[in-house]
Amino acid sequence: MTSTEHSDVPGGGQLSGTAPPPRPTVTRCGLTYGAGAMAAANRGDRLMWALHRAALMFGVIPAMPAMACAEGWRQAGENAEATRHACEWFAAGIEVESLTAASARLLGELGLSAGVHDPVAVAVVECAARRGHATVTGRSAALADVASALGHDLVAHAI
Repeated sequence: MTSTEHSDVPGGGQLSGTAPPPRPTVTRCGLTYGAGAMAAANRGDRLMWALHRAALMFGVIPAMPAMACAEGWRQAGENAEATRHACEWFAAGIEVESLTAASARLLGELGLSAGVHDPVAVAVVECAARRGHATVTGRSAALADVASALGHDLVAHAI
């Protein structure tokens, strides 16, 4: 039976026309967190914790640029001491990507060439693009703008 033959179609089993071409899909094999992911974990967002837990259960260690992690900790510092413990648990299950002099220069040059003035957003998009990851963030629109300026096809999950 070919892709256009169906046994339940009257008149010989042929559908008129041809099958539509396959739709291209964008797949990602990991997660890169923005500062909003840590903020969501800090405020006890159930969706964020479920996603994080599922990733770890399936052996996916999410990445987070050091600049985004620093911003997440800054935001957590604005909250009560008890809620900051959530960030400690969250941070224990991620790979914080270090910021070297070379990577800082690259991010600065990318931001300059793209006309983007938010180095944290540039760091998150660049990390996701390089690793082939989807992003999890509270600022998906801002990251989409950065990704567009950098020519990256971003897959973003808003938290």
